[in-house]
Amino acid sequence: MDDLVRRSVVTDETLTELISLLSHDLRGPLSSLVLHTGLLEGVDLSGDEKEDLAHVVAAGRELRDMLAMVADLGQFLSDRASLDAIPCDVASLVRESIASLPDGSPARVRLSESGVARVACDRSRVSRAVRELLTSALRFTPEDLPVDVRIEISPAAARVGVLDNGIRVPSSMHEMMFDLVGALEIRRSHREFSRGLGPVYAALTARAHGGSAGILQRGADERGNVLWIELPTF
Repeated sequence: MDDLVRRSVVTDETLTELISLLSHDLRGPLSSLVLHTGLLEGVDLSGDEKEDLAHVVAAGRELRDMLAMVADLGQFLSDRASLDAIPCDVASLVRESIASLPDGSPARVRLSESGVARVACDRSRVSRAVRELLTSALRFTPEDLPVDVRIEISPAAARVGVLDNGIRVPSSMHEMMFDLVGALEIRRSHREFSRGLGPVYAALTARAHGGSAGILQRGADERGNVLWIELPTF
């Protein structure tokens, strides 16, 4: 009986490793699906067929990106993430994140820049972190309102802030949003405020680069929140 009990106990480390393994194994067949359905875009199809195919391709790409994020989460949480840091221009990286959003979404995003800043970062991971904050903001902002992105530069750091027009997140939940256990608790008990795993991923990515992440509420007479990540500059 003792052996059975020991085998049934799953440690946090084991669970994190399992998540990484499953995410890695699922990405292969999903990437193949995305590739081959994408090839069909060059085939002569009717208007409805083209629209249906576009939805399938977009959904496949979204699932592939989600699995990549989950795999990264597993590596960050187990302290096994290896960063491929290269010099990056922050504004260029943010524009890349905006352009990678699903069709129609980039047009809803307004970018404000304040100078030039360069950071040493794993470009794909930081770009994904910004995209996760953008996706969250778009989800909680009415379609007739924009999502603003502001790049603020100080002597030692660059901050990318994403401003939504959604419901204000209570201050008691601010730190919880960027912690895995806290984010899951918000989803269970206060679903209307849940931003999913995106802010958790953004925070882990920023911290892995020696930076930070957080949330601010907009002005007293405004709706919404500002989710941000900050990275050291050079």
